[in-house]
Amino acid sequence: MAHKKKKDFDDPQPLNFDHDEARGPSDHLKKPFMTPEEERGDNEDDQYYDEEEALSPEETELRKKEDDLSKT
Repeated sequence: MAHKKKKDFDDPQPLNFDHDEARGPSDHLKKPFMTPEEERGDNEDDQYYDEEEALSPEETELRKKEDDLSKT
């Protein structure tokens, strides 16, 4: 009966790149990549618009006047 060779974790198996080429790339994403911020939905754009919506009515009128003056 043949003796099983004990695994030596200090001597790993050599890499077989030929086998990898036959199988093809394995980095295909199952869904589009999203950062953790995008998954939570708290990106900077949303924060910016939340701040804009929180302006006082006086501030809104002032900004509209400034925009009208800059357009003419």
